[in-house]
Amino acid sequence: VSTQSTGGNMGDDGHGECGVPTVHRYPSPENGNGVFWYSFDYGLMHIVQFSSEHDFTPGSTQYNWLVEDLASVDRERTPWVVVTSHRAVYTSQEQVGDHIVGLHMRLALEDVFYRYRVNLHLSGHYHSYERSCRVVEGECRGGDEEGTVYVVVGTAGHSLEIQPYET
Repeated sequence: VSTQSTGGNMGDDGHGECGVPTVHRYPSPENGNGVFWYSFDYGLMHIVQFSSEHDFTPGSTQYNWLVEDLASVDRERTPWVVVTSHRAVYTSQEQVGDHIVGLHMRLALEDVFYRYRVNLHLSGHYHSYERSCRVVEGECRGGDEEGTVYVVVGTAGHSLEIQPYET
């Protein structure tokens, strides 16, 4: 089974090695910043892993890399664009600190996702499953309209979750 790693906020990382075991266990494409952000093509998909734990705001190294990477996608060869990160851009879970990170991600990245027609954003972090409609500027779009579908797939740790959800 092939795997690709993603960075996260899993607490103490062995007391100081800062991801060294991950870097050595999970080689990643050399077109980004190691295991933290990179991209690759898989079949008809262009998959982009970006780090929600590093600076992703406009002008940052990661933001500039992301825009350049998405701008270079050949939609004839890879018509589907999937972006992944540890933290969610949209969620209904009520965690103030995480909600603020999601807001910052929306402000920094949602326009980029729309401009480069990102089809799907996958994240974890929350120990739940949530899926949105196609979203543009916080609003659902119907039918075949453009927009990104946001999916949280963190159900493996569901029994650990204690935060409520918006209704």
